Amino acid sequence: MGDRRAPIYVTELGWGTGGGRNPNQRNFRASRKGQAARLKSSIRTLIRHRRRYGVKTVVVFCFRDRARGATEKDYWALHAGLFTRGGKAKPAWRTYKSIVRRRR
Repeated sequence: MGDRRAPIYVTELGWGTGGGRNPNQRNFRASRKGQAARLKSSIRTLIRHRRRYGVKTVVVFCFRDRARGATEKDYWALHAGLFTRGGKAKPAWRTYKSIVRRRR
């Protein structure tokens, strides 16, 4: 069905620590500890299977939370950063740092 030699680039990996209560988006939200745990589990899984499946790159969805735009509703992606809007590190930042350090 596909080319097994084609590289895989994961370009948006993340979960919001807040956002609206749309039931269709509940899988995109997590507590701060949950965000860190999901990030850790996902990155470790991708690292473990990188050669088998050709995973080349993993990009975290958002570095820092952002404010809602004038026409936007509050949703999970506004809260998906590794840092709060005020610049305070969330637990997911420490998780990410520890994983990246070990990979160097």
